[in-house]
Amino acid sequence: MAYRIEIALLTFVFVFMGNVLSAPKERTTYFASDEHELIGNKIHFPREPGMNTTLTLPNGIQLTFGEIISLAGDFFTSNEPIISVQGKEEKPDNVCKTESKKNPDNVIETENKEKPESAKETENNKEPNEITLIENRKEPNEVITAKTENKKRPKEAFKTENKKNPNEVNTVKPENKKEPNDASKTGNNEEPNEVFKAETEDRKVTPEERKRFMAAYGTLAYVPRQKIQKEVAKLVRMIGEDLLVREYKNGSIHTNAQYTLATNGRMLKLAATNFDHFQPQAPKAYLIGHLLALEKAREAAKEENPDMKKQKLNEALSMDCFACHFLTDCFSSGHIRTPRVKLHFQIILSGIGDLLSKYMHDEDCKFGLRVKNKRGDKWNAYGDGYLIKTGDKDNFQLVVEAANTSAYQVLEAYKNPDREINSDTVMNLIPFVDPDAENNTPLFQIKDGKLHVRVDLDDLQSKKISPKWTGVGRVAKLAFYKPKNSALSPA
Repeated sequence: MAYRIEIALLTFVFVFMGNVLSAPKERTTYFASDEHELIGNKIHFPREPGMNTTLTLPNGIQLTFGEIISLAGDFFTSNEPIISVQGKEEKPDNVCKTESKKNPDNVIETENKEKPESAKETENNKEPNEITLIENRKEPNEVITAKTENKKRPKEAFKTENKKNPNEVNTVKPENKKEPNDASKTGNNEEPNEVFKAETEDRKVTPEERKRFMAAYGTLAYVPRQKIQKEVAKLVRMIGEDLLVREYKNGSIHTNAQYTLATNGRMLKLAATNFDHFQPQAPKAYLIGHLLALEKAREAAKEENPDMKKQKLNEALSMDCFACHFLTDCFSSGHIRTPRVKLHFQIILSGIGDLLSKYMHDEDCKFGLRVKNKRGDKWNAYGDGYLIKTGDKDNFQLVVEAANTSAYQVLEAYKNPDREINSDTVMNLIPFVDPDAENNTPLFQIKDGKLHVRVDLDDLQSKKISPKWTGVGRVAKLAFYKPKNSALSPA
């Protein structure tokens, strides 16, 4: 009897999960893949704009900055999260702290893995004595292209404000600031700022974390090109089509079901343990990759062989693009305070906690959060599917600045390999819940070590929370809830 009840409950859950994941208009698992690409397309080097620049990965695949950011993590990563979330203490690598002040060359040592034969080949390398940072696609039959039929990608879409320095962003003050209330101040802990600080300040990088990042990056960069070329090309085409749909407001965004089918089910499997995409794990996942990219750039600078120099620089930049996926996720409001790990491991029935995370994620993405960063900027942030909305323009501007700054630091490490680079310049841009501003009460939050739920699901500003609830019961109620009374205006 108990077995039948469990089967019935699981069937109920999967039906609702299917409805959520296959929603035809909006995909809200992370910043939508096309939104990630849009951010990457805004990365500009002095030579030519990011939208038209291409990097050659170690396996020979050629992708733009935006395409790498959009594919990383969501579609290509290892099964094991980069950041350990099960309480296993790992022996820290004292060398890999953040940036070594005295000896930058010893920040992070990349593994000496033997690359596949296809990775050793250099593409479009006709002038070995010329070192180019950016490569253009000249042989579309031999490399992956991202073109869509009969359409061109928007070149002027969603511009940031015109400024001489693309890294300058005005401080944005929160709208209609009111006296904060205790419940709305809470993020995924009683002190939301401390959650972020604990994970980003003076944290040492472990050898295991380094290996896991390289394993994740390797699923896109080191796997032989012939094994993933068709899938990458298909995903790039789908993401490009979604970007056009958002720009011209004509057509439908690809659903999660379609992306899952395109990856033979891998995307859905990866989403079940996507802890690296949520704070507090996301900033650390980014930082590990960024430090690895800086080290690879320094290695490229000291390489004497021109071909290897260019290859290593491309690898460094593509590695940073991969890491920037997690950086950009930090700016999505649905990724800031959702207790993703706690919900996954503390709900008994498999999948229930993940679905509850999805509900809270979508709620915060839609209704937004008043946030701030360590630099002192304050703004309203919205999430996945809302990046190009008018109300989220400040968030878009800041996430572009963060990605730009990250890429520039890699380039600076290449140009001046012995110069100290302060990664805090990027980390200080990452948002967290503003404790002095009014926000909606979290759907779920951790208080006194226990998961609490907002009792009145429909009232976003309801102050009453409770630790007494069940996962199945909450899913049943959330299936019919209609949230209202938001503390923030719609995006």
